[in-house]
Amino acid sequence: MRRIGDILSAALLCAAVVLCLSIAIQVTARGYARIAGYSMFRVVTGSMAPSIPVNAVVLCHETDIRNIERGDIVVFRSPVDLTGEKIITHRVEEVHTQPDGTVTLETRGDANPVADTRPVTQSGLIGKVVWYTDKEGGATKVIGFLSGSMGFLTCIVFPIILIGALILRGSITSIRRPQLSVSKTISVVSATLLYQAAVRE
Repeated sequence: MRRIGDILSAALLCAAVVLCLSIAIQVTARGYARIAGYSMFRVVTGSMAPSIPVNAVVLCHETDIRNIERGDIVVFRSPVDLTGEKIITHRVEEVHTQPDGTVTLETRGDANPVADTRPVTQSGLIGKVVWYTDKEGGATKVIGFLSGSMGFLTCIVFPIILIGALILRGSITSIRRPQLSVSKTISVVSATLLYQAAVRE
């Protein structure tokens, strides 16, 4: 049973390490992580108020742009001059299909008076919003904590260190047991020999 527990602990540790590495690589490469097609973001502006307020958390699912409809809320990457890209959450105003079959989205924040200047293409689309929180809800606070550095340390890094320490402790204990048994056997044999020698004298 102990061996099975050790195997399960090692498997959990490996899975956690793989997950951490996957998240770290994705965040470094593109600024966000995607797990099983889902990505999570925090809203930092009021462009979607009052539907999605500032500090709300949105969950989006990777979706083909051809399956996006007018009225859907989407998350996408938008170029920002020469400084790179920013991630935006806006509602789809119109879906345009070009003669060659290419689909683009015209988007606008609910609180914005005009539509976005740049159309959203398949390459810039991150996903369709399938769930979001309110501003002050408990889920918002919990997810906000988990998405921060302290939450990452508390829920991923520290458990990995703990599991690793437990596995190491179990391994050391397993190694020491045979040594203790051998030492005990040697002590018993030595005592027996000494007793026999004393009797013979």
